Amino acid sequence: MARTAQSGVRKLLVSDENMIGTVRHNLRKRALYPAIGERMAYFAQAFDGRLKRVVLNIRSHDLFWASSIAYGVARGHCVLSPSGIEKIANAKRTWRDVITDLACAVPDTEIRVLPFERYQGTPDQMLAKCLDEAAPINTGDEWLNRAPNLSALRTILVERGDMEGLCALASQERAQRWIPFDQIQNAQLREAYADDMHWLISGADGLAILTEDTDHSGTGNIPQFGPFERGQRHDKQDRHVAGHR
Repeated sequence: MARTAQSGVRKLLVSDENMIGTVRHNLRKRALYPAIGERMAYFAQAFDGRLKRVVLNIRSHDLFWASSIAYGVARGHCVLSPSGIEKIANAKRTWRDVITDLACAVPDTEIRVLPFERYQGTPDQMLAKCLDEAAPINTGDEWLNRAPNLSALRTILVERGDMEGLCALASQERAQRWIPFDQIQNAQLREAYADDMHWLISGADGLAILTEDTDHSGTGNIPQFGPFERGQRHDKQDRHVAGHR
């Protein structure tokens, strides 16, 4: 970092999807980034107090987990059993807990939360929110790390000879995206995300700032959760790990 600063760089952005944890670990623990506090504390120590901002993308729990499970199957995981799906659907840990643990790990650091629903397909706008500067307009159509659709998953499972996994997918013959949850489970997960968003819109106990793009031009249904930006940037208060107050 010292050498970078000496070379004239004013802002350094470090971006890695696995900084807060991995999809594999989430699936193994059936929990949402359970090790984020410990992992980000190490990063904070490595940056030696020069960490100005942490930016976190969040997504509706039903679609986040559906994408994660499909992504995991494509990389060698078995299709989760009904009991595994049920455990995820009933998990008490939500983005509020993740953000609370993050705030504890990086005290005196601004946490900015960007909803996936607002920024999908617009990395230029995400970059602008990270740096508070205009970013080059994105004109490409590349979509990295996209979860496989239902057809691709069937092909993967056939190649593996996983007949049990294929049976688990059989109930959604006409669907494009594999949704492993039933209607009740989907409703539970969406309600949990609505609670998360309500907490963020209400100020997130001063721990984080919700930043939304009001000029989103991407595809899909964008839920209207609230105004452009909420949070108490300079609220000085003790930060505690989620569930250990």
